[in-house]
Amino acid sequence: MTTKKVPIAALVEDFSIYPRHDVDSTHVTNIAHAIRAGVTIPMPICEVQSLRIVDGFHRVRAHKRVYGDQAEIEVELRRYKSETELIKEAVTLNSAHGRKFDQQDRTRCILLLKEHGVELDDIAVTLHTTTERVERLMVRVVIVDGEKHPAKPITFPTGDKPRKLTAAQYAVAQSSSGWRPQQTVTQLANEIRSGVLDLKNDALVEALWVLHDAIESKVPKLQT
Repeated sequence: MTTKKVPIAALVEDFSIYPRHDVDSTHVTNIAHAIRAGVTIPMPICEVQSLRIVDGFHRVRAHKRVYGDQAEIEVELRRYKSETELIKEAVTLNSAHGRKFDQQDRTRCILLLKEHGVELDDIAVTLHTTTERVERLMVRVVIVDGEKHPAKPITFPTGDKPRKLTAAQYAVAQSSSGWRPQQTVTQLANEIRSGVLDLKNDALVEALWVLHDAIESKVPKLQT
């Protein structure tokens, strides 16, 4: 194993090899708190020539938040025979520890691996799942400007074909909580009916009327 101290600013966040659909700022904050408390954090793993981060985006950002980007950090350097080998290891390492993969992360991993010619059976092994599960996740995507992106439940297709979204629609979908829309609507309706919501809160009431207007203008009426 080769390790080296390098400036944090020299480490490269290459999102074309990143297995997750985003970097979780809350997870970064939690790691930063641990660093300040003196907890030993596993060193990030980087590709030896480019210093691209293969495993440890959150840890690198946490160190940067605590010490600044000119501080040095100990990293493990690894050499890869190909870009495919690098991506497979990135998926394997990220799935083994840290923030647990959500469905979008798993779908993104599948897209990355498939793009680099990895067969479905091999993808299933890398993700510790079944080929059937991989095939199901492959349709959990949306198409934006001709490219496939992992989807949240709000945009899941009703059939077996991905939905096409504009960039603006995809941005809205990405800000979704990740709950299925019917769950969200049912929960909100129950909270309103039961009196749980504080309807003396003017900002909340205003938001509910915005929702009311959106439903009235966009949601088709049920056939009776």
